[in-house]
Parts: sequence; C-alpha cells; structure tokens
Amino acid sequence: MNNLVRIKSGVSGLDEMLNGGFIKGSSVLLSGHSGTGKTMLGFHFIKEGLKLKEKCIYISLVKDPEDVIKYYDVLNVKWSKYIENKDLILISSGISEIDSLASNLEKIFRRNNINRIVIDGLSSAIKTCVLKKLYALLIIMKKKNITSISITTVSDKSINMITDNPSLAELFNSIIVLRQSEKQKETLKSIVILKAEGTSYNTNIKEIEIKEHGVEIKDAGDKENKTAINEPSPVVQLNGNMFYNLKKVEEYLTETFKKKHPEVIIEKQNKNMRSGGSISRMDDLKSYMGIIILNFADIYRFAKEELLVNLDDCIEKDKYFKGCLDACTFEGKIYGIPEDVLCKSLIYRKDLLDKYSIEVPRTWAEIVKAAQYILNKENDPEMAGVLFHDCRNWLSDTFLELLWSNDGDIFDKEGRITILNDKSYESLRFLQEMVCKYKIMPLKQDNRRFLKGKWLFYISKPYAYKEIVEDRLSTENGMRLDPSLKGKLYIAPLPGMKNNCQNYKILDGHAHCLVKNTKDIKSSIAFLKLITKEKTMREMELAGGWTFPSRMKFWRDKDILLQKPYYHQAECILEKYKIPYKDIKNYELLHSLIHKEVGKVISKEKSIRDTLDVLAHEMKLITRRHKEYGRVVERLIVYLKNNFNKKVKLEDISREIKLNPHYIEKIFKIETGVTISEYLISLRIDKAKELLRDIGNNVNDVAYKIGYNDVSYFCKLFKRKTNLTPREYKLQ
Repeated sequence: MNNLVRIKSGVSGLDEMLNGGFIKGSSVLLSGHSGTGKTMLGFHFIKEGLKLKEKCIYISLVKDPEDVIKYYDVLNVKWSKYIENKDLILISSGISEIDSLASNLEKIFRRNNINRIVIDGLSSAIKTCVLKKLYALLIIMKKKNITSISITTVSDKSINMITDNPSLAELFNSIIVLRQSEKQKETLKSIVILKAEGTSYNTNIKEIEIKEHGVEIKDAGDKENKTAINEPSPVVQLNGNMFYNLKKVEEYLTETFKKKHPEVIIEKQNKNMRSGGSISRMDDLKSYMGIIILNFADIYRFAKEELLVNLDDCIEKDKYFKGCLDACTFEGKIYGIPEDVLCKSLIYRKDLLDKYSIEVPRTWAEIVKAAQYILNKENDPEMAGVLFHDCRNWLSDTFLELLWSNDGDIFDKEGRITILNDKSYESLRFLQEMVCKYKIMPLKQDNRRFLKGKWLFYISKPYAYKEIVEDRLSTENGMRLDPSLKGKLYIAPLPGMKNNCQNYKILDGHAHCLVKNTKDIKSSIAFLKLITKEKTMREMELAGGWTFPSRMKFWRDKDILLQKPYYHQAECILEKYKIPYKDIKNYELLHSLIHKEVGKVISKEKSIRDTLDVLAHEMKLITRRHKEYGRVVERLIVYLKNNFNKKVKLEDISREIKLNPHYIEKIFKIETGVTISEYLISLRIDKAKELLRDIGNNVNDVAYKIGYNDVSYFCKLFKRKTNLTPREYKLQ
C-alpha cells in the first residue's frame, strides 16, 4: 500500500486513533445505525482531500447525490465550486448496476488522478455475485492508490454493529463502527476502530459529537459517560412462546418494561420449548441466550451442568405450590420460576357414569369394576375402558405410579435395588390384567378412538382437559373431538392401587429460566420479575394460561374459577407427587429399560417373574457401570481440557486412557449426553469467548489458539453454537 503512506481523515481526533491517518490505497468500511453521523464523517474525508487539492468522488447508491450534499453545507465548504471545477465528482448509481459503475469509474480514473472515494448507502443485502464484483472494484481502487470509504447502515434490530452481512465486512482493510446508546434519557454517540490492517490503532471507544461545523471525536468525559459509551445497549432476549400467543399481553408487558427501561432492547427468538419438548443435548442450550421456558426435567439437568442462573432473589417461594419449587431446585438453589405444574389425572365420561349410577373411581380396582360393567351394558366393540394420552411413555410411567401407590419402589433410601418384591409383582400383574384379563385397555393406544368418544376413562395431564373444554383438541391430520361429548367430560385425581395407600404421580411442568450464556443478566432479571409477578401471571391466566398455574392462589381465584371451574380440583390432583429424575440416579436409562421390559409382560412375551429378574439384573449393571464410567469420563475430561487446542484423535485418547476407542465413545455419550467431538467443540467455543473478550486478540488469533487452522470453519462453528459471529461477540 505505497509503503504505508498516511492520509488525513479530516475528522478531529480520528487520525490520532489511527496512529496518523488512513493508509493510502486502503478500503474502509464505515458502519452503524441511522443517525450516527456516518455520511457526515464521509464528507469530512472528502473535505480534507479537497483542501489538499486532491480529486474526490462521492457515489450515492440510494439517493440523488446532489440532494444529499446540500444538507452538509455545515462543513463550510462550497461544494458547487468543487463540482464545477471537477475536483468533486458526484455519481448516482445502484448496487445492482455495479458493472456499469465499475466501467464508468475506470473511464474517470483514466482521465483524472482520483485520490479519495466515498461510496454511500451500501446495502448489506448483497448477493454473492455482487459481492465479488464489489471486491474487484475495491482491488482496482487499491491498485490506483485510491483510498475509499464505504458506508453501510445496519438495521435497528441487528445485534451485529458491523453489518447485517458478515461476508461484506471481510472485503475491507479497515472497519470503523459508529454506535448510539442511551443513558439517562440522553443519546450518546461513539466511535470504535475494529480493524485496521497494516497499522497499530487505538482500540478504545471514543465519544463523538456532531457540532455546528461537523463531527468531533473526544475522549469520554466523566466516568459515568465512559461507562455509557463503552457498554453496548442493554438487551433482553426472549425464547419461545412465553406469552401464549397473546399479542396484546406481549405488547402491554413490552411497553410497561420499556417505560421503566427505555434503553433496553428486547429481542425475540422463536424457539418454543413448551410445545417442542425438552432440549435434547446440553450443547443445544448454549445456543440460547436470555429468558427461556424449560420443563422441570431440563431445569434439573441444566442446573446440574451450571448452565442456568440462580433465581433465589427473584421469587416469593410461599406463593408457589411446593412441588414446583422442589422440581426447580438443585442443591438448595432455585433455577426456575415456576409457571405451570401438572401430573396425570383421570378424565372420565360423566354421562356414562351417571347413566349407570356409578361414582367416580378412587382406586384402580374400582376403575376395572366400573369399566367392565359399563362396557358390558353398552355392548360397543369399539369402546375401550381406559385410554392413555401419552402413547410413548404410558407403560413405564404407569408401572412406576402403580408401584409407588402400592407402597413399593425400585430403590430403597440407601440406594439398594428393591424391585424383586411382592409390591412390584402385584403392580406389574395388575397392569397386564387390565389388557389381557379384564380387557378394558387396548395394548395399542389410539387417539382416534379417544376423539370419537369410544372410551370411559382417559389418563392424561390436565392441559388435555383444558383443550377439551376449549374445543381445541385435535390430531395432526385435523381430527377433532366429537362435539356431542361437550359438557360430558370431567376431571378427577388419578386413582391409586388401594384406598389406604398414598397415590403418587410423576410431577411435570414448566418454569421461566435464565441461561448463563445471556448477554445482559441484569436487564433480563428485571424483565423476568415483571412477567412472573402475581398481577402479570393472573392477567395471563385470565387471557389463556396453562393448566395448572403454579401459584396456588389462582386455584381459588373467583374470576379464574368462573372461566376454569376445574381448577378447584388442582390441590387433590397434585397432592402426592414424585420427581424421579431428581430422586433416582440414571433415571432416563432406567425409564427406557422399564418401558421395554414391561411391554414384553403386557404382550405375554415374558413372565412377570422373569421380567422382574431382568430388571433387577440390568439395574445392577447400570448402577455398577456408571460408577466405573464416571471415573473414566473424569479422566477423559481432564485430558480434553489439557489438549483442547491440539488436534485430538480418538486413538490418542485411547492410548492415554488405556481403553478401547469404541468403548470410550460409548461411555462418554452415556455419561455426558454428548459425543467427545461435541464436548471438545464446546470447550473450544467457551475458550474462544474468553479470548474474544481480550481486545488484543483478533478472530484469526483466536481460531489458531483454540486449535482451528481454518478460520472460516471456526467462524461458521462459532455462529452455529452462539447465534453470533466472532466479530459480533467481540462487539458485545
């Protein structure tokens, strides 16, 4: 670049930041939101060139350049004089006309010794083919020793202050960003140099003022202003459908929050965890930021991995159902503010029970008796006595709930396996007999039979009853509940095995959580407190809600009960509960094992005794195996942490750990829920974040330091894992 000759920018204070000015022949990207003074700075650059008797070009890709320039007479320049003398050439073009623009410029270059060019209105929405042509144009300017500034505006919603198109930023030698932030109702503008190839530069964020005669850069004044400028705008990120699709509620809460916190940006990410089930891997959660709704099981998993923020200071514990608090607690700390709570309940055909003068069953034996009697009387071969809503997990869940309500368990308090006993045998036999002996329950659960009303008792969670009452229950193919059933279906607590036994159910529900990876914890907690305060939750409950609300007060609220009279059953339905993923080690593995083996009993492939023997044997193996696995995985994690920046091969790990590679992969996935490769990537990304916070590290440096020689691949990987490019993350 002409032996790094410097040229003046024309902006007071900017040359000092650039260690003497722009490098002649370089290309500069000037980026920022509307109103930050980008075009003004561009005209300062042109003014300086004209003062030095250099020829300049101003290209506007959006507006008429003559119309633009008349608004910049504040710079005390008679633009018309320079235009008439052809020292300043104005060009109107469009980015789609880049071929003709390049041709026009080459003609101008042949006739004139052009020194400076400003391209204004560069859009980030540029196709790849146009980007290549733009890059070719920048190369031509570089060869002609022309210094250029290209101006681009980022959208108000963009978290990337460089450009909405990261590929655009890679074309330029230098990147300067103009920012705008609010502090105590005052708008502050600032400037920062993110990149300046071939020179050292000041990385501090400086305050800028647009005064009567143009832009002026100065050091941030007092400590308070320094903080305001250097800190990015506070942001609250929301994930999922936490407003129940209630647009008015969402608008009201957003407006209420913005009145008190006008400086905070609210970003919405359309990732709905309520309907989408659990997040399958811990690594997935690291792509989320901000407030998120998680189910109770995921809260426990992610709190255990230290991925969630402790919310003890955000909750009035005495207002909530105790089971919710138990489910959201890990090692004595709350990691979720409960929103709803549910467990299995009994939905029944009240019309048929009334028809035959039968009371609502309180035990499974009473269900069998009532179902047999009514099925015999109705004489409808399509009708089932009992159906289950959860077709996937009903076998394992039902066996465990029958066992618990029969005073049994699969482990005792000391962790010893206790499944080989009479309680387990009775529970499993009863489940088999409902299908095979009493014939009140089909082995294959069928939701179509339910929608047609061909059943007496339906085992489901209360949200299904809410959808029934509101006539919103349907299948994926559009089948809806038979309208003749309206007003005939009621809800009651799930029956127990015996009258004198505790009736335990598996507790489920959702809570608002805050991911540790969040940009702005303080603002997010402020918003979390607003959406979970009693008044807000009551309004949302009246407008929609999710059965049952976690606040017990709502179960007795007269206005809510007018809409949802079945809420008076909440206390009875939820009375006794279990949280197995907290209480039982390796619960997910055991749950799958029980489902598989119990299915063989129901289909009579295996006897009850043999099944219990298999379960006991496999449970012992799982327990023993996981003690061994834990020690191996601990050693493996230490190895990965010490070698994350090297090329890690499975063969090298195998030699270090002295175990078979296939075995290592298998047990690591079982213990951590992720593969070795996924874990290594997470380690590297976490280290990259740490390095990017150091202003002295550029993106290339960071990629090499964490073990990636391919910088492009690293950038794509970082974006996939964090939703931000490395440059975007560096700007936070």
